[in-house]
Amino acid sequence: MGADHRVTQEALSNVSRHSQATRVKIELYTEDTEIVLAIIDNGQGFDLSDVNEDGIGLSSMQERMQAVGGQLQIESDAGRGTQITTRCPITEGG
Repeated sequence: MGADHRVTQEALSNVSRHSQATRVKIELYTEDTEIVLAIIDNGQGFDLSDVNEDGIGLSSMQERMQAVGGQLQIESDAGRGTQITTRCPITEGG
């Protein structure tokens, strides 16, 4: 679950630095054979097409999830907040 931990840190750092959110909700649960983590804020959001690869750590979050066979989904629109959802397979012993 180390990749989820690092993605959580990066996502919360981004909320703090960029979003102007007044609320952040973190959900962590299992679904079938996956661990699902969702981080949802009510901040200013952003247009995904305007983000450069080095911009706010999104590419590093994607790389971390891919390294453990997981997925990263980002939903955001300017003025409407952001939701980052990760899905990682549940593995034996970890």
